[in-house]
Amino acid sequence: FPPPEVPEVWEKFGIQWLYDTIADQWEKLVKGPAPSSIRFGGYYSVLIRPGLRLISINTNYCYRFNWWLLYKSVDPGLVLRWLVSELHDAEKRGELVHIIGHVPPYYTDCYSQWAHQFSRIVTRYSHIIRGQFYGHSHMDEFRLHYDVNSPQKPIGVQYITPNNGPFNNLNPSFRLFYIDGDYPETTRKVLDYETWVMNLTHANKFDAPHWYQLYSARRDLQLPTLDPYDWDQLVQRMAQDPELFSKYRRYQVQDSDMYAKRSCGEKCRRKVLCTIVDGDKLMPPKCHPHD
Repeated sequence: FPPPEVPEVWEKFGIQWLYDTIADQWEKLVKGPAPSSIRFGGYYSVLIRPGLRLISINTNYCYRFNWWLLYKSVDPGLVLRWLVSELHDAEKRGELVHIIGHVPPYYTDCYSQWAHQFSRIVTRYSHIIRGQFYGHSHMDEFRLHYDVNSPQKPIGVQYITPNNGPFNNLNPSFRLFYIDGDYPETTRKVLDYETWVMNLTHANKFDAPHWYQLYSARRDLQLPTLDPYDWDQLVQRMAQDPELFSKYRRYQVQDSDMYAKRSCGEKCRRKVLCTIVDGDKLMPPKCHPHD
């Protein structure tokens, strides 16, 4: 994914064929013209409800296995500049925003400096960003945003949806999000979600796939709301309550029989919890060696 804003690079190594193909497919789905940003850099913004804007970012521009980052590491694809512009316009219009992408900005595969600039953007526009949804990790996870100017203040959540295939030693799964709906004072916040899985051991033994609800976030993780503060409190509770963490770990690995055979002791628990709160590597760490 070379930077399209560098003419001498794009002329020789560009992937316009890919973005044009994506745009053509998108137009068939929505039965309308694709935004020009899709053909430029594989990202777009669209109003999906009155007052609710969906912004899709191309996180291949932060993906550490995209070797073009060695050539241009400062906002390749100009996706962050474009995101600020979209959020600024949404703010002026009184719109609320959901952001989607593939690689979570706080996942280890996303370039740290890019992720930090994304943190600054989320801090500025956290009052209108009401949901972030990603994939890539294959596990059922989340990451917390903290205010770059007040690092103890939780301001956002990156929801990482589990995979719908078996990679790696996991059960196929899918998730249903419940979003505040259409009424005059809607918040467009994530109100709850539930994750459904299909146990592969059972399916292979009986040749009959069986889908079941693994958990509901608010009910099974004892969350008053899905606001950032309550997710932050959940992490604090899991740090003190091994039984609660074991329940979360079971959900994280999608009730995998393979993972059930492996213990997640104190070192593993610390790693899982620190990963949630220390996504921005350029902010003061919340986990310290002596903790």
